Amino acid sequence: MISLSIKLADFNPRFRGDGYVMSYVTQKVLYSRIIQLNTRDGRVGYGEIISDPGLNPSNIRALEDLALSEMEDVSLENLPTFLSQLRSRDVPLSGLAFAIETAYLDLMSRHNGVPLYSLLGGKQCGDVVDYLSVSCGAPA
Repeated sequence: MISLSIKLADFNPRFRGDGYVMSYVTQKVLYSRIIQLNTRDGRVGYGEIISDPGLNPSNIRALEDLALSEMEDVSLENLPTFLSQLRSRDVPLSGLAFAIETAYLDLMSRHNGVPLYSLLGGKQCGDVVDYLSVSCGAPA
């Protein structure tokens, strides 16, 4: 079994001006964290925990930290099962599950020396079309 350890770093960029207006919340700061998943043999993978902006950041972080403390006994081989269990809980931890899964896939991609798209079975594509999101408080 390959044991895991996790490191976290806060990542809280601020939006310019009055913030980013969405349908149900205005964000002035993005409350996220970078997760680093490590194996004892030196493999590493990264993911970003982004939580629902409508939730209290302190409350959601407490739930995330509790779930992360349960990972102390999880091996790399058992990580997919842990993620499935994490997603089945009746608490808002999908951002955490996605971040751990992203770090896991990044770790596997780096370890195997293949791009992530190849690990996932996809083809490399050309340019990505620009995406523009308009931040406004009212439809008018």
